[in-house]
Order: sequence, then C-alpha cells, then structure tokens
Amino acid sequence: MGAFRSDFQVPNTLDQQGFGRDYIQFERDQFQNLQWTRVVSPSKLMTTGLYHHFTKVETDGRVDESSNPLASDNRRANYYGGKADFSDRTTRHLIKIGGEFYAGLLRDDFAVLPNPTSSVRLDEAIVSRVPSRAFEESVYAQDQFDVTDRLTLNLGARLDFFQVRYDLRTRPGINNEYGFMSPRIGFAYRLGRSDTSLFGNFAYLFLPPPIEFFELPNASFSSGPFPAEVSFTPVKPEKDIQYDIGLKFSIHRFRVRVNQWFKRQNRFLDHLQLASLSGGGELINPNIFLPVNLDRARTYGVESFVEAPTYRGLRVFVNYSLNYAEAVGGVIGGFNDGSQPERSYFFLDHDQRHQIYVGADYRLEKLQAFANATYAFGSGFPDASDSLFGKCVTRECRLAAHSVLSVSFGKVFARHVEAKLEIENITNSVYAINLGSEFNGSHVSPPRLVTLRLGYRF
Repeated sequence: MGAFRSDFQVPNTLDQQGFGRDYIQFERDQFQNLQWTRVVSPSKLMTTGLYHHFTKVETDGRVDESSNPLASDNRRANYYGGKADFSDRTTRHLIKIGGEFYAGLLRDDFAVLPNPTSSVRLDEAIVSRVPSRAFEESVYAQDQFDVTDRLTLNLGARLDFFQVRYDLRTRPGINNEYGFMSPRIGFAYRLGRSDTSLFGNFAYLFLPPPIEFFELPNASFSSGPFPAEVSFTPVKPEKDIQYDIGLKFSIHRFRVRVNQWFKRQNRFLDHLQLASLSGGGELINPNIFLPVNLDRARTYGVESFVEAPTYRGLRVFVNYSLNYAEAVGGVIGGFNDGSQPERSYFFLDHDQRHQIYVGADYRLEKLQAFANATYAFGSGFPDASDSLFGKCVTRECRLAAHSVLSVSFGKVFARHVEAKLEIENITNSVYAINLGSEFNGSHVSPPRLVTLRLGYRF
C-alpha cells in the first residue's frame, strides 16, 4: 500500500489577508507499506511488515509585518521500520508476542533572516542546521486469559529502547538514550447470567519525543530576535498513566456502553509557535512550531455509546462524550522562551467539552451494495487568542459549535471488485479549530473531500 500528496497554500484569516500576509507551505508526503500474513494453523497466526515514510515541508514567509524578522523552515525526514508478531490461541489463552524496530533521519534547516524594511536589525542571519538520527527497538508480550466463564484478564508489557543523536555545528553532538517498561492490565467480568459486563484497563505508557533541535546563536549576538533567557534543550519522552472503567449491557437488543477515563501526562509533548521575543511578542512566522515539554497535562471525561439492533440491513449508532483537556506548569524541555509557568490548569487546544457522533450503515445483500452516513457535532474548541492579543476575540474564549456530515456508497462487482465513493464534509462547512496562540497557531477544518476507491479481493 502507498500514498502521495503534494503542495498546498496556507489559508489566511480575513485580518491576515487585509495586510497582505502570504505564507506558502510546500509539502511532499509519501509512504509505502508491505505486509505479509501467514496462517500457520487454525490457532496460530504470524504477521510481518515493513514500511517507509518520507515527508518534506518548506514553510516560506513572503509578506508579513514590516517590523518582524523573516523566518523559514525546510524540513526533510525519512522514517524506516518493521514489525513482526505471532499469536497462538489455546483453550483459555490468547497469547501474542512481537517486536518492532524504527529509524528516523531528520534534516531541519531553520533560519531567521533580517527584514530589509524592519527597524530591528540582526547582527547576521541566524541559521540552525542540525541533522538528527533516532532509533527505537521494542518487544512486547500479552495474554488474554479466560480465568472463568465470567472473568477475563488481559496482561501485557512492552519494553522500549530509544536513542537519538543531534549533530550540532557549534559544539559537540548530543546523545540521549532512554529505556522504559510499559505494563498494562485489563479485566472484563460478566455479571450473573446476563450479558452485562464490567470492564477496566490500566496502563503506564511511553511516548518517544520528536527529534527536532533548534541551535540558538551564542551570547555574542548584540541584537537579534531572541533574548538571553531563551534556551533550547532536547525534548524528552512523555510518560502517561491512564485508566478507563465502564459497563456494557443490552436493553431490548440495544447495545449500550458507558465508561469513564483519565490520563495523566508527565512531560507533556506540545509545540510552541515561533514569536519575535525581543519585541512585543509578534509572530515571526505563524506556521513554524518548535517542540516543547510542558510540566504535565491531564485529559478525562465520560463516554456513552448506543447501537440499535439491525433492521432489514440498517444499523444505527450514537456516541456522546464529555471531555476535558488541561495542562499546568511551564516549559521544562525544548524551546523555552523564559516565561513564567502557569500555577493553575489551563485548557489545551484540543479541549472540546461535548462531542456527538451519529452513524448509519445500510447493506443490501442481494445487490452486494452498501451505503453509510456519519454526522459529527462539536461544541467548539478554545480560541486561545488571548495569549497573543491580550483578550479573546470570541465570547467566553470559545469558538462556535460545528457540524460535519459525510456519506459513502459502494458496490461489489463480480465478487472481487469493490468500488466505493466517499464524500467527506458534504456541505463544505469550514470552521475554525483555533484562532492562534503560542502553543497551537491557527487552524481550520478540511473542506469537502471526494474520494473514489477501487479494490480487488483475492
């Protein structure tokens, strides 16, 4: 399997269009996956796979505020990897073991250039060109154990080794190595003779960091966009503790699931938008971000799911979730602008209080045809504009609610050829995901997307 996509123009807000901002982001992205699966026996399955992913992003600022320096970023990355796993089903156990390897090669050319029309002068252009290499090896094992007819346990562990090297120009290279054991445990218990089940899961997880490195100028610069308190240290891995617990049951053939979850994220991985810190905090290039570790974050909420019984080929479901996503503290790794840490929790860019998904799937077996539709509602993300403009540009610092409707149709021909037409965001309603902050920038939702898929079944 493979895919390829090319350049796109970064959209402006009305205010940005008014003063002539013209940012272009050239992008090339492609990947190739190769997977082989073998059924060793009715109870044994073996799967192996290889993959390669290449991405290139060049962000170029053509016109912006005349008082700001100009910044550009040219990033090229290759990712290589492979994995293999083996599963075996016995009377009471479903055992799975496997391993994975990964290599990432990054070349990030970052520059802050003098603006000829600016009153702020740089001693010289600031250029950061730090090749980075990362390697990760992982092994894991898990067992689904049917202890009794009512109780099932899921036990597992994953061991990760992560190494990264930064080849700096002005001082010796940096090598960082991390090792982490991730335990996981889960259970499902059927209550009485009914199909009601109580379930829960707990995990301690490891998230490898991005490998970008921004090499700041030395202290000899008498003028420039970065004051002395600004620093950059390699971003560290994030470590998460999470759990979820819930109940599954049926009422008159309607399947219902209710659960509650919580995740604590230590050294939370985020990104910081590049600003001109020697002036009034103006953005040098609003489309360039540098990785950071925040002290900690948390996400938590409740979710409910209801699925109606199938009626003449029609299946309908509804999913609702109440969510919170918050962080506290300051930057403890990555690009540190010297700002004071937040002493109380603040909302993250993906904090959205209410989400609703409604789906319908219809299958006409006689004609081997199918159709489905999904409706998604969100109550609105934080606009985050107060961190840049001093006050929120929307009421209560929340963007408006939004809805998206998508449909798809398909049919199987001659038992082997499947054709499918997908229309995402059929009404072409584009909405703001956020309006900009030092941590997330400005983003809008994708417009209508029409996709035609052809597949052949062997």
